[in-house]
Amino acid sequence: MSKLFIYSILIVLLFSLLAMAQVTLNRTDIPDSIGYTPTYITSSNQPVTLGATGGSQRWDFSTVPTGSTLRSSTYVSPDSTLWHSTTNWGTTSSPKYAQMAQFVTSFAGMNTPTYMYYRYPSGNTSLEMIGVGLMGDSDFPQQIVKPTNTFRKYVIPLTYNLTWRDSLKGTVDTRDSAGYDLKAKVTMYFQNSIDAYGTVVYPGDSAQCLRLTTICTGTYQVGFFYLGSIWVPVLTSSIPAYTTVSWITPGAGVLVSAVSDTGITTANFTTAKTLQVTNRSDLPRIPSNLSIALNGTDANLAWSRVDSTVAGFPITISGYHVYSLTEFPGSTNLIGTITNPNTVNFIDGSTIPSNLARYYTIRAVK
Repeated sequence: MSKLFIYSILIVLLFSLLAMAQVTLNRTDIPDSIGYTPTYITSSNQPVTLGATGGSQRWDFSTVPTGSTLRSSTYVSPDSTLWHSTTNWGTTSSPKYAQMAQFVTSFAGMNTPTYMYYRYPSGNTSLEMIGVGLMGDSDFPQQIVKPTNTFRKYVIPLTYNLTWRDSLKGTVDTRDSAGYDLKAKVTMYFQNSIDAYGTVVYPGDSAQCLRLTTICTGTYQVGFFYLGSIWVPVLTSSIPAYTTVSWITPGAGVLVSAVSDTGITTANFTTAKTLQVTNRSDLPRIPSNLSIALNGTDANLAWSRVDSTVAGFPITISGYHVYSLTEFPGSTNLIGTITNPNTVNFIDGSTIPSNLARYYTIRAVK
């Protein structure tokens, strides 16, 4: 019997079956890295139905609200940002975050350029944020958040019933409109829970996902350092609490996020102050003319390119991700990335035990 035994090829995601299985996101399933550019259809004060906790849920965000706009973020190299070599980030107490980071999220459509510095620590057990900056003028950032502790955006692997609590503590350097340098101390608490899984429907498609609920509270103090090291608070206040609910899928990250109004600390709000729905940054769509052929121990996959328009927004393919599954339903494993949209074939040369089946998923990437 051949070492490569392929029982079936799965190119289209069978959401009705996969939604019954719990989802697990490992490091390879999380797209946060250099080159990733998610785009979202963004709207304000929208009615939402968050549904219940638990498994086999279904959330429908397929209707694009009137008046929506597009907002994107770009994951870039730390050395491409302004602060990778400036003294603002280079003091003994505040190391150069760009040199510590693995990638930076740069947000478009904001009033001022915003950068968030991230890294995956050794072992890929989490995704850490290590610095934030909002640019004011060409020489001095409007705000620099210098965390004094490790803040985890994600704990890896992400799976149903996972909970974690982190605090973001740090000093904020600010320059006001009059040119005075101010300092503040910020402590924000984040209670995170993967409290549901199922299928999320968005314009033109759907995907298997986990639901992440994050409740944020905090305090801040405005003051100054006496004799350079003694903190003297002038004003202490609470940061208004809010709740964010996000739907995350393997390979494409956050598909939908809903942020509550202030003062809400549960995942049962019915109006989202901000609602963001993916504009198909990683598209689990169906390529056409699918075929598979065996060549010795290799599996040769081939398909045809498909572009489309969803909710009035053009979707142009920029490449493909190829995933394999060793069981069905089962967890996905990224085995290949194709960056040329005109390359519509892939060879899987891995050796598979003769008593196992191999399934495949091909995702078009925007």
